Amino acid sequence: MQIENYQRQEVVNAPEESLEENFFRNAELLYANSDFSLARAIYARLHNMNFDKPEYLQRLAECFEKSNEIDNAAISFEKLAEFHPSFENYVRTANFYYEQKNIAKAKAYYTKALCEQGEDFISSFQLFKNLGNISLTEGDFEQAEEYYHRAQRIHSESDLLCVNYGSLYFQMGKYTEAIKSFYEALQINPKSSKARMGLALLYKAQDETEMAWANLKAAIDYDENNASYLKMLAHWSMSDFRYDDALEKLEKFLSQREYNQELNLLFACVLFQAGYREYAYWEAQKILNFDPDCEDASKLVKLVEEQNA
Repeated sequence: MQIENYQRQEVVNAPEESLEENFFRNAELLYANSDFSLARAIYARLHNMNFDKPEYLQRLAECFEKSNEIDNAAISFEKLAEFHPSFENYVRTANFYYEQKNIAKAKAYYTKALCEQGEDFISSFQLFKNLGNISLTEGDFEQAEEYYHRAQRIHSESDLLCVNYGSLYFQMGKYTEAIKSFYEALQINPKSSKARMGLALLYKAQDETEMAWANLKAAIDYDENNASYLKMLAHWSMSDFRYDDALEKLEKFLSQREYNQELNLLFACVLFQAGYREYAYWEAQKILNFDPDCEDASKLVKLVEEQNA
């Protein structure tokens, strides 16, 4: 009986959940289950109820981003950085623009973050790694290496950072260091498609054809849906007269999707060069059904017709 009374007392004295807390808990549950549309509506209401809580605006921005409402996401992230300036929010906003390939705005917000004291290791790592990538694209190799070093001091076991080092040394012409970095990435993550692709490009530059092809195929095996890798495979197959792997991978990719004009056209070109002209003809016709003004597909159709005449 004493135990029952104690338990009853505990229930009575438990603090009640406020309406705001209830809304936020439900929104978080929807967010966790990827129901971003409903979650967004609740986060918007919460933000209107309490402007002082940055997590509401942060989640609202993230819902817009995940729903691919990029303009609304940009507005929300910028308001987050403006109304709740902090190291973490500057990095969040910079990361958003970095993913959207708006390098100028990403760099501006990363620079603001550098002026703040940040103790979030994940945000700090992203800051220095991405600033290193930006410097690399700008051709400032010395600054890129410095940012990578700062990122490495935070997280030394990152396969992505090793890949970035490999790309840096590759562009600097330091092939030995580049190979070492790519293989270090594979030691951390044996299925790193980016490391395999880096090795493929590096070996191709050194005219080590077999090693280049082996790594290219491994990269695609680990990331079969990467259209950029498949485009490279198609171009290499035609330049090196090695068609089988390209035809197999392209056919598998395209069979799972309705239409991808660039890859469909490359598939038709590989078919034609490999001697499968009838298949190339029908593949080009398929492209023209989607885009009657595609000049390359029209040229391919005309070429096949002339050869069959």
